[in-house]
Amino acid sequence: MKDRLYLNTHNPNAAAVAKKFGFGIELDDYAYFNANIDLDEGKTLFDRCVGLIQGCNKLIFHGAILGTDLKMLAEASTSDIIALYNQSFATAETLGINHIVFHSDYIPGHSNMREWLHRSIALWQEYMSDKPENLHIYIENFVDNDPYIMAELCEKINDKRVMLCLDTGHACSNSNVDVADWISILGSFIGHTHIHNNDGNWDYHWPLGEGIIDMEQILHLLEAKTLNTTYTIEADYSLSLEWLLAHGFLGGCDYQIDFQ
Repeated sequence: MKDRLYLNTHNPNAAAVAKKFGFGIELDDYAYFNANIDLDEGKTLFDRCVGLIQGCNKLIFHGAILGTDLKMLAEASTSDIIALYNQSFATAETLGINHIVFHSDYIPGHSNMREWLHRSIALWQEYMSDKPENLHIYIENFVDNDPYIMAELCEKINDKRVMLCLDTGHACSNSNVDVADWISILGSFIGHTHIHNNDGNWDYHWPLGEGIIDMEQILHLLEAKTLNTTYTIEADYSLSLEWLLAHGFLGGCDYQIDFQ
């Protein structure tokens, strides 16, 4: 698992730790960036990100998020979504990153499931029509309340470059379906996984060993049910790495690490 583990740059120290110990980096600095990428703020961010990822050859880019207003997300047009996602692709490509995570925009209570599914299949097929063969897209469950629509979406997009990103914390806090069942249902569609924990009520992004998710069970299931999924820690990386070491998920590393 060590060679497939990534740290998220939400903590600015994570990139240095990832490079020091051979982990990958998931760059999420553009996820909520709404300024013009061509103005000074955008150029400053780009230069900072170049520095963060320099020297690391295992990279994932977290694409831009439409916003946090659920009604607005549900009403976003296909053209607006594609335009935003193309901007993320252009930025990632310039940074030399060909693995991109995008949030699902399915909003229970606002989206009509069948209409959303039909539109989303067409959206992703259109989006990928002019993209390079070496691009890998992972659609992440956000406020999705069950895994079935995600599985059907990925199956019907029918593009080997498009897989799913299972977010364990989102599945736990936004769904009544056990995280273990998400894994069983999504199975080989899962290409990437965000790992963090919570209390089942709110997306707290707690470390792996805290909360109601049995992360030991979940990680063993992921290793058994997926085709070598990659993992990004979306929590306190120090406590989570200590937990992974203690539970034997880092390949029998026999050294003590000062993660601070």
